[in-house]
Amino acid sequence: MKLAVCLATRGLVHSRTIESVLLNIDENWNRMENTALFFTHDLPIPDAQNNLIERALDWRADWIWMVEEDMLIPSGVLRAMLEDGGKIVAVDYPVGEGRWST
Repeated sequence: MKLAVCLATRGLVHSRTIESVLLNIDENWNRMENTALFFTHDLPIPDAQNNLIERALDWRADWIWMVEEDMLIPSGVLRAMLEDGGKIVAVDYPVGEGRWST
């Protein structure tokens, strides 16, 4: 299985975002043959997201995981998304005290 982790940024990514992504990958490493991180810099929306998707598809990714530059991914999210098996999976994540976003 090939997993493309796609991060559209304006040049800055929170260290906790990268840490939470890597921890989720590490929890599932035995299930992945290949994992690649794709970044963009200084591209506007939607060009940044489209660029990432094109590059991930060129790499022939089986799964594309879009992560925003300021997300804190809870432990187990990647595993749950992979086990869901759906074509598109969205996950609620915390964005502050008692607030969530999808």
